[in-house]
Amino acid sequence: MPQMKLALYFESEIGSGFFEPVMKWHSRSGPIHAKPGFRMPEIFNLLLDFQIPWLNGAVDKPDEYLPDTLCYLQDNFDDNEYNFRRKWLIAGLAAMREKFIDISSRYLFKPPLIFLLLSHRSQEDETDDDGVVVSTAEIMIYDELVREEWGDFNRVDCPAEEQHWRDILLPQCDVVKVWWRLLEMDFEKLIPDLKKLSKLTVAYELDKVDAPLLAFRESYPILHDNIQAKYGLFPSDSRLDEQQHGSLRYNLSDRIGMAQADARQMWLTVTAYAMREARRTGQ
Repeated sequence: MPQMKLALYFESEIGSGFFEPVMKWHSRSGPIHAKPGFRMPEIFNLLLDFQIPWLNGAVDKPDEYLPDTLCYLQDNFDDNEYNFRRKWLIAGLAAMREKFIDISSRYLFKPPLIFLLLSHRSQEDETDDDGVVVSTAEIMIYDELVREEWGDFNRVDCPAEEQHWRDILLPQCDVVKVWWRLLEMDFEKLIPDLKKLSKLTVAYELDKVDAPLLAFRESYPILHDNIQAKYGLFPSDSRLDEQQHGSLRYNLSDRIGMAQADARQMWLTVTAYAMREARRTGQ
């Protein structure tokens, strides 16, 4: 019985501390995005400002992040059992963190989604995301004469954070080039914003704005609009796709052809949605 209660405490605190905030984040609108579930341009704010710091904290300081679990463990198990179960609890959290980072790196730290880091600003540390711009510029720019207009290309003395993004981007330079051009990030009107961003060395003064993304929109309006146009309709929550798949599967009827079913779905997701949204907002 104590083992079962311990597992329930652990499950409850993991759920309330990590999974529920993530679920609420996806189900709410953001500072820029009015549609819940479509907050892809903000995904790195969730990942780098909450998810990874929470997992790091749970592994390094489990007594602070899982107080009820550790308290119950200490009160109901002898020293040997306590040390054994605490060791494996932390090992499980570490494995969860490693798996989470592996999956995130596999999908988010590759083009095209890695370019969303252009608009990300950490709420705690100095920004290091100019390294993404510098590294991409290093890949895309062939004329040595214009390099002085961009951020520092010196690999020897560059900060460790910037070198981190170089190590990610440079080995996949062919893919970076393809996606950079597909997303029209080399459009001439975007170049001034990108050059300005590549020289950024300090974070925004967050106390002067409601959110880092709003500061980014004010400082780099053209680049912001381009990112929103390309990524604004990407679903940030996979459950949206799963729910849509389930509704389509269970609502199909052998009396209705697929052409009619597709036409109805298109009408519901485009025309009907716009009409309902207009009624909700009074526009």
